[in-house]
Amino acid sequence: MSVSAYLLRTMASVAPGTRVVDVAAGAGLHADALTRLGFDVWASAHDPADVAAARTRLADVLGDADEAERRVSRARPDALGYPDAFAPWAVATVSGADALADVFAEARRVLVPGGWLWTDLPGADATDLPDRLAQDKAAVAALAEAALAAGLAVASRPLVDEARGTIVAIFRRVDADTVG
Repeated sequence: MSVSAYLLRTMASVAPGTRVVDVAAGAGLHADALTRLGFDVWASAHDPADVAAARTRLADVLGDADEAERRVSRARPDALGYPDAFAPWAVATVSGADALADVFAEARRVLVPGGWLWTDLPGADATDLPDRLAQDKAAVAALAEAALAAGLAVASRPLVDEARGTIVAIFRRVDADTVG
């Protein structure tokens, strides 16, 4: 699987050096790309093989294996271990609709008030992409419902990342005092 062009275009408008938490980072594809672009990336993965792969990727980019080990932790997506309000951005590749509520609640916790969550939901059939959103109204509804339940506002209309076969959406942590 490749890095999402939609993620890279989204992050092009974010200042380098901004802290980004990669929730459920897998083998670290997004963490690698975002670190190369100058973001302060912290990543987590639950599978030990994914943690090792992500650490190797970041060590190559950072030139420091110890720093990569510090930045990539083994954690479940619903228990990241980062402090509250840790980052203004988070990215998450959610493995299925059943995991949305937990991932979104934990992402909201680690986001600063007004922070942003970019997410994609894998599993789209690349052969049927022109009709993907229409076919997957349930998946889109599940994204919005889980976001609302976690206290996140829908910030972008969900769309299909044809290259990756995923549904992509952006959410925002909105509190009573959130500006903008």
